[in-house]
Amino acid sequence: MRILIFVVALLGFSLARADTPRLANQVPFQVPLNDGHIGSAVLLAGSDGQVMVVAAEGNPPVLSLYHVVTLVQPTPGPGPNPNPNPNPTPLPQGPFTVIWIEESADRTPDQAKAITDSVIRETLKKAGWKLRVADVDVVDESGSTPEDLAPMVEAAKRLGVPRVFVIDAKGAEVFNGKAPQNRDEFVALLRRFGLVVSSPSNQCSSGNCVVYPRFRIFR
Repeated sequence: MRILIFVVALLGFSLARADTPRLANQVPFQVPLNDGHIGSAVLLAGSDGQVMVVAAEGNPPVLSLYHVVTLVQPTPGPGPNPNPNPNPTPLPQGPFTVIWIEESADRTPDQAKAITDSVIRETLKKAGWKLRVADVDVVDESGSTPEDLAPMVEAAKRLGVPRVFVIDAKGAEVFNGKAPQNRDEFVALLRRFGLVVSSPSNQCSSGNCVVYPRFRIFR
């Protein structure tokens, strides 16, 4: 043990000339050796970490130096979560009601074609959907805004017309936005809620196509 302390002192003196280490553990302690014997050890600390000096019995004693590495236990990641969202937001359920609030006098020709399109109307009907088009100044027999339209009319007045609202089967508002500008935009809006509208069957989308008369000759 005295030999170990003397050697450590010499080692400390030599290291001190380079980086002045300090004793990490000034009390020698025993460690098991590979040959089954017991050796004495002491820790030195320097700028690059700790060094353990181990002295084994012998004449002279056998010294071994070990760089001490601190193992950091990794932090376990989050465990499996079979139900990451226990309260998911329910998806809107159809059939839906589409409410179009407008200033009738300001309706554009393209918007008129969109809300009167026969293919859109027929598709809505087959799906059980409803399309309601109302003027922003609509009133009932008592001169008041219809009760079922009042929230949408007030919102349209505040946010601007024309405006479209989509109401699901439970009466919840699932869409509130500017009205489509034309048929394509209206079809795209309906598709967002699962309603697929086919293209017009005729080839005259502008409404200004020339129609040639047909003649039948009777014999």
